[in-house]
Amino acid sequence: MRRRRTNAYGFAMIEAVLASAIVGGLVVAAISLVGSAARKKAFVADTARARVLCRTLAEEICSRPVGGSGIVRVTINPRDPADQTNGTVSGREAFTTIDQYDNWSSSPPKDEGGTVITGLSGWRREVDVKTVSWILPDVSSVIETGMRRVTVRVLRGQKELARTTFLRSADWEGIQP
Repeated sequence: MRRRRTNAYGFAMIEAVLASAIVGGLVVAAISLVGSAARKKAFVADTARARVLCRTLAEEICSRPVGGSGIVRVTINPRDPADQTNGTVSGREAFTTIDQYDNWSSSPPKDEGGTVITGLSGWRREVDVKTVSWILPDVSSVIETGMRRVTVRVLRGQKELARTTFLRSADWEGIQP
């Protein structure tokens, strides 16, 4: 009889170890799943925020006419001490044409007046403006065509979260009411 109890205790110990291993594996899987869901939720939130940043800058650019290099109107921004010393505007409010946005970048993103948008450290907005052909808008043109392809990108670190590309022509401005 004594021998059976020893074997019974041995089997009970093995059962307890196996049950603990199974429960531990399930806990690790559950924690991994929760972590994955949290990362996905953060990515979706970042993507939505990036799309808004991209769209607002694209709308701002669309409000400007197509033109050559244009002349920047120099105004003084009383809120910015740098403007008091050199008489230039640090924000985009001085941009009068779409072409002035070419190669513009802001990190962290700023509004049109040059104020940093809070909570976006490590984020960057970039603009690329190219003169393109009417026939092949994917190909840059060396001659003036009156057509621009504008690309706005929003990045967090080195990862692109949103991009929008649109075409804008000088002829479009002439038909607007």
